[in-house]
Amino acid sequence: MNFTKKTIAILTLGVFITGNSILASANTMSGPKNDTNLKIQAISQKNPQMNFNSTEGIVSDVKSSESRFQFTFKNDKSNNEINDKIILNVNNDTEIISSNDGKKLNISDIKDGVKVKAYYGPAVTASIPPMSTANMIIVEQGEDKCGSCNYGIITDVSLMKENKETTKDKTDKGRKEIMALMNNQIDTNLMISEKTKIVDSETGKVVSYKDIKKGVRVIAYYNITTMSMPPIATPQKIVILSNKQDKELSATATGLISDINILEGSKNELMISVKGEKSKDNIYGDINFIINSKTEIISDKSGNKLTIEAIKNDANVKVYYDGMLSKSLPPIGVAKKIVISETKYEMGTIGTVDNIYTSEDKKESRIEIKGERIGESGFDNIILNISEKTKIVDFKTGVELKAIDIKKDSKVAAYYGGILTRSLPPIGFAEKIVLIKQ
Repeated sequence: MNFTKKTIAILTLGVFITGNSILASANTMSGPKNDTNLKIQAISQKNPQMNFNSTEGIVSDVKSSESRFQFTFKNDKSNNEINDKIILNVNNDTEIISSNDGKKLNISDIKDGVKVKAYYGPAVTASIPPMSTANMIIVEQGEDKCGSCNYGIITDVSLMKENKETTKDKTDKGRKEIMALMNNQIDTNLMISEKTKIVDSETGKVVSYKDIKKGVRVIAYYNITTMSMPPIATPQKIVILSNKQDKELSATATGLISDINILEGSKNELMISVKGEKSKDNIYGDINFIINSKTEIISDKSGNKLTIEAIKNDANVKVYYDGMLSKSLPPIGVAKKIVISETKYEMGTIGTVDNIYTSEDKKESRIEIKGERIGESGFDNIILNISEKTKIVDFKTGVELKAIDIKKDSKVAAYYGGILTRSLPPIGFAEKIVLIKQ
């Protein structure tokens, strides 16, 4: 089947009219633009929610090796021997702390028969019993029971009321109470007063309720909450945990920037979509990240700091964030640091050339490949345009070839960018083609 440039133009126009428009080239959005069509509403995502599960119970069947430490965890409040068991893995990022004062403990403190409260996930296997990785383990020590321990992050603090009481000697004592919203699996309002015992886990000293501030990580001790939404609790004790600066950038996501949007009402904030692959550290293939003036943007090649203009579609990036993501799909996080590397081939297809279409001047051609996708974002069946910019090489020798060297039924590995039509099969532009076998 031959087609001319005029035919290509007519076909392209037809695809556009039917809603399957071919996207513009990768340079269409080389940087942020003040286009109202790109603006979206930033709906309360500046305080992403903690995204994991929790349960309490007894440790059993502790197993350790050079590369892994895991234990079986049985909920002691249930008689179900199967559904209430879970196997938890512990890695270097797992926090292990005492229920008594929040001080850090060692893996050796997790023993058979010890009662703990574990925060894990959100990824959990479908096996019986299920398996997951522990984010935090609170080991029961002293008089403080794990059942009353509730881990969270303070997202808002407000003065609740101020009562002035005058004693017999007429000395004026001000009694203040604050309402602190703790972001947990269930957001909870904490009524905190001077009667609440507040301990700093780093020093072990009792501190003031004024040390409860936005962004502080805490363990709040309470058993009863109101039936309101959000519920209200009056904690008897609060332990302020370390600021976790040493782990602030422990979570990463690697992939290609597939979309760039300007946040509603903001001049210095963007939201980008990073399309990557799922892994044991990153259970989501796609994550949206907010970029603001505090986000550090660095070149992978030179190590130099870059401006926000370096954020471009199809750029290959590694994003560092604090591990907190919203519960939306795709989840949303705040980028602390972004390393931009040279564009790599993150999408591809390996298979057989099923059809070849050439233009009259033979400067451009189009091939259809059927096979298996390369990477999470590739396609099993795709049509690719080949131009003078397409790099074509022989698999065995590495010698550069020409488009005419690709024949029908040739086995190839083709790599392409994220600019594709929405048709079936999708149509894109080949960046590199490796000829495996004629």
